[in-house]
Amino acid sequence: MRRFITPVVLSFLLSSPALSQQAQNQPSIWSLFTFERLGNAVFSQLMMSARAFADIRYQAVQADLMSGQMGIVGLEVIPNLPGVAAGACVIRAQRATLRGAPLDQVDQMRVKVSLDNAVVDFDCLPAEARPMVGMVGITDIMIDRLDLMVDYNMPQGSATIEFEAGVNGLVRVIGDVDLDYISYRMDFETEESDPSAQLRSARLQIEDMGLAAQAERILPPEMREPATASAMVEQNLAAMLGGGAPLGPVQQQLVTDAGKVAATLAQGGTRIVLETNIQDAPLTVNEASLSDPTALITALAPRISNTPMALLSNIPRDILIAATKGKLADEDRLPVGRALITGIGAPRDRDLAAQILAPLSKEGNAEAGLLLAEAFQDINPDLAYRDALTAVATGRADGLALLDRLEDSLIFDVVMDIQSGAVPDALRAPDRFTTLAQMRSAARAHTTGLGAPRSYETAYFWASMAAAGGDSAAAALRDDLDERMRLRGLAEPWAVRTAKIERDVLLGWIKSDLAQKLQQQ
Repeated sequence: MRRFITPVVLSFLLSSPALSQQAQNQPSIWSLFTFERLGNAVFSQLMMSARAFADIRYQAVQADLMSGQMGIVGLEVIPNLPGVAAGACVIRAQRATLRGAPLDQVDQMRVKVSLDNAVVDFDCLPAEARPMVGMVGITDIMIDRLDLMVDYNMPQGSATIEFEAGVNGLVRVIGDVDLDYISYRMDFETEESDPSAQLRSARLQIEDMGLAAQAERILPPEMREPATASAMVEQNLAAMLGGGAPLGPVQQQLVTDAGKVAATLAQGGTRIVLETNIQDAPLTVNEASLSDPTALITALAPRISNTPMALLSNIPRDILIAATKGKLADEDRLPVGRALITGIGAPRDRDLAAQILAPLSKEGNAEAGLLLAEAFQDINPDLAYRDALTAVATGRADGLALLDRLEDSLIFDVVMDIQSGAVPDALRAPDRFTTLAQMRSAARAHTTGLGAPRSYETAYFWASMAAAGGDSAAAALRDDLDERMRLRGLAEPWAVRTAKIERDVLLGWIKSDLAQKLQQQ
């Protein structure tokens, strides 16, 4: 009886709707290879390596490889620190986010770490810092937000470093470093590297969010008087910088600045800003320059104040009002447009900036064209391409990479139409040039976009004209254009356009009697 019932029951279960539906939706082997699963696999391997240095636990992880982002919820880290009892230092965060560069930005190396609502145990602090921190009544460090970002530009070798941390009810710290180039010189005899950086600027900003009130409990009463605080800070800083020797102008300015800031803080000020003021940026910073602090400080020319330099260089309010009303003076158009695009000196408003800068770009202003191209490359690439054409043709060779990148993102007909609009008819007049060398140079300029608006049709025109006169280099340039279009899969639409160009070259050759003119040279 059991032998009969068992097959019947199994048959009934397998034919039930739930199991049938499950069988129909059974995942395939390819469904396992998603970006999310791959991201989680990469993260798991990273965790296995990181656990060699600290105990790490978390509740969940979310990975998005396309945007280069990974989120960790409920993170707990117990690092192994020298001189700290096992388990005494615990770092917790409600959420930690790791970001890299998106997959479509192959020339960028970016790492950004963010912590939300993190708690750092008192025992994690260095031993020498604990007494001072304890005296102001701080136990654990409550960090509401921490951001650290390192962005490295592979083609340029440049990098930017930005960080921001806010400690609940105490202080907020902001900093950034702009490096023009980073290198590592290797001594092949000693096999030791000598890191070097080309520094453009650096800034550290500290904002009081309650720390001053906590510190008043341990400060002597006289330090609360502006004059006393200023004098004491100046005296201590001068001794530290000069070591008893007379101070140079830069060092003295730094001491004076620090005294003024101390007086302001004693009167209720809430901000300290330390910024470099390098005159001939970038400045080389390496082991040799670090060995001479006096010379380094002189070159950095640091300033201390209560106000960032960026606020001091803001666009005046009346000029911004004129910009919003369309009544901006001609001499203000470029600086105001630059500020509105970059967000430095004024809040960013790219649409208003475009209205201000577009006429300048059409007139051939290279900086205006490049500013517009960079601002709108992802929003309106066809207009950005037009502005990049103008910028590169009028001297901004640093926009060439952007021009190429925009061109690759646009369809062929759009590129050709924009190029045609950028080239006046006079640039293709048969009697424009009288020598083969001039024609060949024009063909090269129109091909690259350097020195003349990029126009493959105009380049083909002059390369064909010079080739007819026996210039083999021009003939090679003409054939290179054909080959480039073929390799891009554009042979047919390019042939349609070159058919008309070739007829124009022939008619121009005949009309101007160019062969006879070239023979007479």
